[in-house]
Amino acid sequence: MYYAKDSCITHPTVSPVFMDAIWPDTWPQVSSPGPTDLVNGSDNSPLGRCCLARHPLMRGAKPASGQPLPSGVNLGYADGHGAKLRLQDIKTVCWHQGYVGTANPWNLSPDPGWSW
Repeated sequence: MYYAKDSCITHPTVSPVFMDAIWPDTWPQVSSPGPTDLVNGSDNSPLGRCCLARHPLMRGAKPASGQPLPSGVNLGYADGHGAKLRLQDIKTVCWHQGYVGTANPWNLSPDPGWSW
């Protein structure tokens, strides 16, 4: 599902290639569970690697299932631009080929009719 070459990226304005993270890569699926630690992250979880309460820095931020996620991370996208993404919107970017997103980070299945 990864992008073998640049021309495979069909949505470059919403496809992250670089981000604030605690691990050098991440392979989130829409079925990936939400983050468990927004301060230290979790290298055993695709979203835990990049869901960090950094911008603004929120010491002691704790996620609660079903509740909005605080803060955000900086992402660099395939088209060359960079922007802050609210953690609440972490599943709205195009993580890989065939990815279908959801507006709810706690949702483990794609939203019907989702599109960029």
